Amino acid sequence: MIKMKHFSALSVFLALSCAATAQSWNVTGNSGTTTSNFVGNTDSVALIFRTNNLERARITANGGNLLLGTTTNSGYRLDIIGSLRTSLDARINNISIGKGSGTGANNIIVGDNALVNNNTGYRNVAIGTNALAYNTIGHSNTVIGAEALANALDTNVRGAVAIGALSRASGDQGISIGSTSTAAIYAISIGAQAMANAQGTITIGRTSEANVLGNISIGYDARTNNVGGISIGYGLQTTGSYQLLFGNRNAGYGTRDVYFGGGVTQTNASSYGPLTIQPTGQSGTNQTGQTIRIATGKGTGTGTSGDIHFMTSVPRSSGDTLQSIATAMILKGSTGNVGIGTIKVADTAYKLFVEKGIRTRKVKVDISSWPDYVFDEQYKLQDLAELETYVRKNKHLPEVPSAQEVEREGVNLGDNQAILLKKIEELTLHLIEMDKRVQQLESENKVLKEEIKKAGK
Repeated sequence: MIKMKHFSALSVFLALSCAATAQSWNVTGNSGTTTSNFVGNTDSVALIFRTNNLERARITANGGNLLLGTTTNSGYRLDIIGSLRTSLDARINNISIGKGSGTGANNIIVGDNALVNNNTGYRNVAIGTNALAYNTIGHSNTVIGAEALANALDTNVRGAVAIGALSRASGDQGISIGSTSTAAIYAISIGAQAMANAQGTITIGRTSEANVLGNISIGYDARTNNVGGISIGYGLQTTGSYQLLFGNRNAGYGTRDVYFGGGVTQTNASSYGPLTIQPTGQSGTNQTGQTIRIATGKGTGTGTSGDIHFMTSVPRSSGDTLQSIATAMILKGSTGNVGIGTIKVADTAYKLFVEKGIRTRKVKVDISSWPDYVFDEQYKLQDLAELETYVRKNKHLPEVPSAQEVEREGVNLGDNQAILLKKIEELTLHLIEMDKRVQQLESENKVLKEEIKKAGK
């Protein structure tokens, strides 16, 4: 029989043994642990982990920072010297970094919920919160910005670029750069709120828009809303099809000079006019000119070409006509006729129409027939008596247009010169004939005087 004092001593020994055993950790694992158990120390020293008796990791005493590959505490919760590799996405300060979900290869994501719904899309780059969030199978996209290319409809966009918060490339190979900018398929939009809304359009400038296939809008708030439109300048907006606009919506706002061509520099640009077309960029005196073509249409069909108007000012209202602008000039597309100061150029027998007259130092007219035939011996000169009868009846010379005809139809300068020369030549022949008769009369008169004088003696 065990005595009571022996039993008490045994109990204490067993308790101490159990306590010692409970605080030991086995290399094969422990069981029966509680939340009060821990691996570490209760001293103010770092917890060090070694392999091959070399330090591999350390948990600092103050702050509990984890150091891997270094013994220097730089103040970061995790400090690693060496490479870091993970097979899954990493999340740092609520920013996800990795390749995203799905089976697509070569994806790069940086941002919360970036590329979050991807299934098989590959070669995508999504940087920013919710960037490319709805993509499932689209590939080869580059997206930078919060909510960039994050529209629920954009699940299969390919080859697009969207840079800027809320920017969107809604079609394949669209490029959208700027906050809330939008680019359709094959379109380019650059600028905050720039919108290239149709295929192949280009918009550059804040709030610029291109809304029809292939249109171009460049400039703050420049817009093209019609077929074939191009707007270049602040606030310009097309109002009809196939318009090309250069300039500025506000009169007198900013520089309005327009220069086309090569060779202009900052120092000599001021010497050019408000509109300058210089097709050659060569320098020096021996330059080779280039052809400049201005056309309103092209083709061999039955359609008619438009007219070209040259004005010194733009009509202010629908009531302003071309005739009201004194120095206006028109080139008629259907005939090629040119009018200066007038638009009445319908007569196809002529090419140039001038309203107020021409001042020049020299005029040369090509004429196919010149009336030297008047001096031919076979030419029949009209008798003066017949000429008198014609003039008294018609009040003008033969072949010379009447005053009424001239007022109604004008005068053909070349033909009129030929007619006047013909009349001068005919008059010359009459004078020569008359001179002969006068000489004959003077000779006869002299003979008569001699005979009278002899008779008087």
